[in-house]
Amino acid sequence: MKAKTVSSASSVYKMMNQLPRAEELGNSLFLVVDSYFRNKPVMKNWISRLEKSAEVVVYWVQAGEELKNLTRFADHVLRIQKLLGPKFGKNFCIVGVGGGSVGDFSGFLASVYKRGVPHVQIPSTLLAAIDSAHGGKNGLNVGGVKNQIGTIYPPRRVLIVKELFKNHNPDRCLEAYGELYKMAWIQGGELWNSLNQMKRIDLESMWVGLPQAIAAKYKVVKKDPRNFRTSSYFEFRPHDGACFRKLLSFASWLGCFGGNGFCFFL
Repeated sequence: MKAKTVSSASSVYKMMNQLPRAEELGNSLFLVVDSYFRNKPVMKNWISRLEKSAEVVVYWVQAGEELKNLTRFADHVLRIQKLLGPKFGKNFCIVGVGGGSVGDFSGFLASVYKRGVPHVQIPSTLLAAIDSAHGGKNGLNVGGVKNQIGTIYPPRRVLIVKELFKNHNPDRCLEAYGELYKMAWIQGGELWNSLNQMKRIDLESMWVGLPQAIAAKYKVVKKDPRNFRTSSYFEFRPHDGACFRKLLSFASWLGCFGGNGFCFFL
């Protein structure tokens, strides 16, 4: 598949089959990478290629809500300062490779470190590729409450890389499908029609639907960049009855991925 680049009010996203070359990211790179990939050949080979043409420092993190704990953030920054040293200065790019929590952490770090440095998002889950990688909302947790401290700092680029999704657990497709359903509800029209025609919930089907889902996400971001009025987008439309019936039919497996919460919201 030919790489696809799309401009939006918030950032530029690009769909590609393989991880990017150093020329697409910069000469000095600080990679914040989900430790899930630490021993994966796809990540080892990519980092090795980057190191041939760029200065690269890798910071491995354990994905999850604990990564976003505000009380631990200063410790992360101290470790990062030691890793980077004085040679990086401010002319480097932070590249977040992971799901939503890694994107939040790397985005917040980029927005405050040295008063802001460029940030590139490379989501490693389909859910993040549809939703959290776009718009620049970055949040840390305080006292166990999610996203109490944060910034709005759109990434310079969002690179959606198919090879990162190929070894996904099937549940990853299901959780992304729940988000896709929400976006179809918001947008209706072509996205909703495409969703109804989806025969399988797998990577290939989700990959085809990603551009429309992301376009729907950016419509919401454009109207409300700070996400203050999310509920105002859930207005009943002619397709709602069919959408609600189909969503209920999938609620048993959507439950742990937000589908039951979405039904409760309605």
